[in-house]
Amino acid sequence: MKPSRKTGKLKLLALALFFFSFPLSAGSAELTLALADSTCETMKQAGEIFTRKTDISLHYICQSSGLLFKGISEGALPADYFLSASNKWMQAIVEAGLVHSEAVRTNWGNQLVVTSYPSKTGELEVHGLDDLLTPSVKTIIVGDPEIAPFGMYAKQALVNAEMWEKIQPKLKITPKISLSIRALKKLSLTTPGIVALLYKTNVADKMQIHFAVPQQLYPPINYYSAPLAKAEQKKEMILFLDFIRGEEASAIFSSAGFVVNPSSQSLPKEADAAAKSR
Repeated sequence: MKPSRKTGKLKLLALALFFFSFPLSAGSAELTLALADSTCETMKQAGEIFTRKTDISLHYICQSSGLLFKGISEGALPADYFLSASNKWMQAIVEAGLVHSEAVRTNWGNQLVVTSYPSKTGELEVHGLDDLLTPSVKTIIVGDPEIAPFGMYAKQALVNAEMWEKIQPKLKITPKISLSIRALKKLSLTTPGIVALLYKTNVADKMQIHFAVPQQLYPPINYYSAPLAKAEQKKEMILFLDFIRGEEASAIFSSAGFVVNPSSQSLPKEADAAAKSR
């Protein structure tokens, strides 16, 4: 049975209510940024400086890249700028005709680490992926590989290490990185042996990095960003892009632990060709 038109409208309304939980100021210059959850706090730091300099308000929608793509592509999230932690979702939005491939940049990179909060029972001895199989590790928190890029990278690493199936009984899946951190903190209050696979930049004070996941087990982590095609020529967007690709914003991202890449077009040729053929 096909879903009714009414059902489709209700789904769009639900998505809109999910994303837009903030007040919109009337009449002022503003941009809406759809941001991979792992970049949100750092972008807000940079955004405060941008707003002070330009008087342009920024609204932040921070979710997993997959959920952001869904909201934008289905019309529930009228964003001006999309920042994805995975090329998969940037390719998808280009192929949907919502972003011009030549506008895509990879300004930042990241690294995958295994981390935990201190336990009252003593320091957790975890020095490599094999240690995740030991009885001292009770729960392993990872992102949902279907929608959260940090979960996708974690799964790739664990599959390549031939451990994904072995650790299934210990896995706890979350839809975005801020919820992984919240779950790690909450569970660690009562239960020892809780670890999470997170981006290095999301490791907060009091959290311990046990080790970096070997880079050869997963692809380089890059963030893909671009203005939506409908917003490319907005004067506010032009000012924002100049700022976010400049030295001041780069310094903020670098101090937060991100790898700062030279600004360059980064969409693979096959995605570019697919987008142009639509």
